[in-house]
Parts: sequence; C-alpha cells; structure tokens
Amino acid sequence: MNDQPSCYMDSEWLKKHCIHSFSHKAMATVFDVFIQHSDKTYASQASTEAFIQLDLLEQDLSRFVENSDISRINHLKPGESTIIGTDTMECLVIAQKLQAKTNGAFNPTIGKIITHWKDETEFKLYKQENIGSLFLEAESFTVTLMDNPISIDLGGIGKGFAIDKLMGTFLEWGIEIVLLNSGKSTFLAKQAPKGEAGWPMTIYHPKTNEHIKQVNLKHNAMAGSGMGKGKHIISPTNYKPVQHRLGAWSMAKTGADADALSTSFMIMDEADIQKFVKNNSDFGGMVVDEKGSVLMIGNWD
Repeated sequence: MNDQPSCYMDSEWLKKHCIHSFSHKAMATVFDVFIQHSDKTYASQASTEAFIQLDLLEQDLSRFVENSDISRINHLKPGESTIIGTDTMECLVIAQKLQAKTNGAFNPTIGKIITHWKDETEFKLYKQENIGSLFLEAESFTVTLMDNPISIDLGGIGKGFAIDKLMGTFLEWGIEIVLLNSGKSTFLAKQAPKGEAGWPMTIYHPKTNEHIKQVNLKHNAMAGSGMGKGKHIISPTNYKPVQHRLGAWSMAKTGADADALSTSFMIMDEADIQKFVKNNSDFGGMVVDEKGSVLMIGNWD
C-alpha cells in the first residue's frame, strides 16, 4: 500500500508548460508551489514572501509550539479565556462549522488520542471533547473554554487552511496561474495554465496503484487521506483508528474544506457521505473501502 492516497502531477507536463516550482518545509511536511509566469525571479520572490507567512502561521497553529495560540487554548481550564490571532480564529471558526456539518466526523479536539495511538502514551480520556466546547468571540479574538479540557490538533485542517492563506499572498502579487499543495495530499488551484482546462491531477488507487481518475483543478481544491501514515485517523465515535477504508478524497472550493472533508470521508458511512454531498453541491467525495472497491460521489468532472 502507498503511504497515502496518491495524487500526482506529471513532471514532463510541468516542464512543457514552463511551470516554475518552489518548495518549503513547514508543519511537518513539504509545501509545493507551481507557477506559470513570465518572470521566474518575480515568482520566486512571491514564493519567498508566502513561505515567510507560512512559518508565522505555523507558530500560531501548532500544538507543539510552546505558547502558540493552540497550545494556550489546550492549557485552558473551564471558564478561562485567552486572546488569539486573526488566522487562528478564522481556522477555528471553519473547524467548528465543519464539525457541525459532518455531525462530528471531523473532530480536531482529539490531539491526546492521536498521540496515544502514535506513541502509546497514557492520557485521560474526556468522552465529551468537542470543539463546540469553545466559545469563539471573533470580534475580540477571544476563546473561552466552556466545560471539559480540550486537546486541539489542527492536523486535519491546518495544512489546507495554510494553502488558502498562501493563495491570498500570491493573488496580492498578481500571480493567478498557480497551484499549491501541502504534503502532496491537499491541492488548491487558481487559474489554469494557458491553453489548458485546469491543472491535471491523477489519482491512483492506494492499494493497486491503478489509475482511478484524472481531475483538472481550476478555482477549487482537492485532498486525499489514507492509512499509509499509520494510526493517525481516529474515529470520534469509538476513539480508535479507522480500519474500514483504504483511502478517501474530497473536492471543495477551499483547501481547508477539502483537507477536513477527506479525513471526514475516511470515517463517515457511505450513506452519510452521499447525503452530505447531495446537500452541499460544492463538494465531491470518493472512498476506497478495505476490499479496494471505489465509490465516487458528486461531480468529479
């Protein structure tokens, strides 16, 4: 089995279309930028600026950085509050909405449980951990913990949120023919390269490596999740690693939504995914079960 559900870009295609590429390590992965622009130096300068912003964002969103916004929230006691930055507040608001929209399948408040399964550490389990336990006052950038202690881990949304913010930087620089990815698992595209319908992404089966689908990304995002990285996708219903799926993909308008939903689709029942996509026409879903069968839901063309 591959390390994760595979989404590949053809290197020869990139070369043929004179695409400039830049990479940067952050958030325990590698972020890649692909730009079609007449001035490589200008594209490089814009990427450098974006990567500076990325490093600053990591300092706020990582639960492993001492005194980060997330670390301070995780140390709150019931009734206590803390002031956070604008980006962290925006990410938490999105996370709360997605947790509600997926009926709890997306739950970024199980950081201790993820650590337990990765490192077999001891932890005190609070069955009611829920990002809804946080009261978010967006105007004052204040977070208040309402009841049980919480352990936020934004690994299922943070990287997608990050490329959304990076895209804003490139647009400020007037660069619109651009594709971003984090960890080769979450992709966000703006305009397509000249003469193309979109940025061609090929999805491969996580078990057989056979071609499943080619998607032309343009003004949207796509993300994939899978079991190759170990016990990192935990079901909020029983707090155990997901076993019934080999992989899942999502299509969305933003990197944050795509990132969170690919994880959610690893957990949700097929009927719930179908209902979700039917009620939210901007999204698409695809899952591969433990036997290798593929189910594609929504518009992937």
